[in-house]
Amino acid sequence: MGQNGQKVPDIRSDRNKEQLLVMSHQLSAQKDFLAHAVRLRELVRHNDLGEQTLDRATALEAAIRDCELVIPVVGAFSSGKSTMLNTLLGERRLPTAIRPETSIATELRYAEQPYLEAVGEDGAISRFEAEAFGTVSENAASWAYIRLYLNNRRLKEIEPLVLVDMPGFDSPLEQHNRAIVTYLLRGSHYFLLCDAQEGTLSKTLLRHMHDIEGFDRGMHLFLSKTDLKPQCDIEKITAHIRELLDTEFDNPVPLGVINNTSIEAVNGAIAALDPDGLFRRIHTPGLEAFCNELLDTANLKLRTLQKSREQLDAILEELRDSLKKLKTGAEADIEHMRRAYSTGMTGGIIKAVGRDLSLACGELVTVLASGNQPQAEARLNEIVRSSLLAAIRDKLGEVNTQICNEFSMSLEGMDHLLKQEEIDEAFVERLSQKVQTAFTDIQAWLQRPDEKVSALANLAGKGTWNMGAKVVGSGLLGTSLLGATAGIAMPVIGALLLFLPEILGAFFKNANRENVNAAIRGKLEGEVFPAIKSRLRDSLPARLEEQVGIMIEAARNQYEALIAEKMNIIRETAEGQNAERQEQERKQQALEAARNEVMTILNDLASCRN
Repeated sequence: MGQNGQKVPDIRSDRNKEQLLVMSHQLSAQKDFLAHAVRLRELVRHNDLGEQTLDRATALEAAIRDCELVIPVVGAFSSGKSTMLNTLLGERRLPTAIRPETSIATELRYAEQPYLEAVGEDGAISRFEAEAFGTVSENAASWAYIRLYLNNRRLKEIEPLVLVDMPGFDSPLEQHNRAIVTYLLRGSHYFLLCDAQEGTLSKTLLRHMHDIEGFDRGMHLFLSKTDLKPQCDIEKITAHIRELLDTEFDNPVPLGVINNTSIEAVNGAIAALDPDGLFRRIHTPGLEAFCNELLDTANLKLRTLQKSREQLDAILEELRDSLKKLKTGAEADIEHMRRAYSTGMTGGIIKAVGRDLSLACGELVTVLASGNQPQAEARLNEIVRSSLLAAIRDKLGEVNTQICNEFSMSLEGMDHLLKQEEIDEAFVERLSQKVQTAFTDIQAWLQRPDEKVSALANLAGKGTWNMGAKVVGSGLLGTSLLGATAGIAMPVIGALLLFLPEILGAFFKNANRENVNAAIRGKLEGEVFPAIKSRLRDSLPARLEEQVGIMIEAARNQYEALIAEKMNIIRETAEGQNAERQEQERKQQALEAARNEVMTILNDLASCRN
């Protein structure tokens, strides 16, 4: 509805027009990859390589077609993010003097007719006139993020890049935590701002940059508000920050200098970005993995064509036995796995958080000595958030490997027979790799608009799981490494926010103002840090145990699904043994031709890497 409560015409209802617009903005790499994906889907369909494989091919095609290159603009509150973006737009569209509770992640997009979409946590979209931005942001807690469409020449020029004005990452508010994590996952590249008045990179900013580096994303750093300091000071600060960047990060981080009216460095950074390169970096692994999957399937079908009906029946019997073991076996074993893995995780995660709190003790002493309780809450929240995300991600990755190893061991008989019959030399090994990769690879769904996620769920199975405004499948995709990390960490962080004011309120009330720094450090190490770890110890185990259980079931379901796919191919081959020899030869030739086409696509992808 509009600003005054009136309905606004839904120009997005013309889907044909929208589709033409999307196609006109496609990158060269996107068009090439889409052509590959379409061809792969046709090869699957014409060679009867399975309905599930066809579903995955269709989902891959959709993910490539609808990919967006999101560029979050990140920094502390009042670091100049909105001012920079207003200068880039050439018009004041984003408020600059805002309260934390009215700040909300805002995507800037081009449209001939300006309008605004407020997206809820459940993905539901409410439509407003563009001028209603202030009214919508006053109710920021009701929304996950905003999409602001403007008839702005600069936004049109930079398509398909989508700039996002982010809330300050030093906010203690829960909706900001969700927005930061969501865009930490979705971003293709990052622009970060550091206020020149700070004189250095804050520990908070460095932690956030390391999070971005951990997700294998590129970034540009800009020193903002440089007109508020003498040029000689700016030169010293710039040299100091360059030295810090070289020390802290493995890959070069470009550094630019901007102020409230001059953003040439930002324009230069945008021009330097290679959208085709960003796109290839996101989608090459998934396309290569699918090509390799098709090669495995084609090779399996070709080899089974050489076997007798009796041999194929024996192989099918062994596969059926393996499936039975997975389905009926060892509910007690699975329960043991669930408890053993989750129990072992809690202590390690809490220890990691405790270590990071201790390392940050000095900066927390400085904040607390100033008497600023809200800033202290924000800093503690940010430290725990960053530490939890990293620790849970690492532990879940380890558990995922252990789960796959357990299932692989139970399939040794099947693996031995497939090798003996020269059907597949490393079936279970590749099966485990697929399951592990599906758990750790989230790039496909991260790049998709909310209303288009459902098709991608075919990559992972049925059901839904919510994280912020994203909805993903509850199969492997729903238990993906970073998705599962956020699913555990965010509720725990939400609980943390509830008791930080209580802990710090008592701290400020009882703090000894004599020998302030020593007293504060003693309170932190003797009371605050133990209280935080105690709360984590109370809230983490149940969530970890639940997530490990989901991971185990998801892994088992995927093993079953992938084995069943192979069984269907072998069964179809066995049933077609009585077909005319000429038809058998035709199928074999078609499969060999398909295999060669897939190899050609893989070679093309490899050449693009070099």
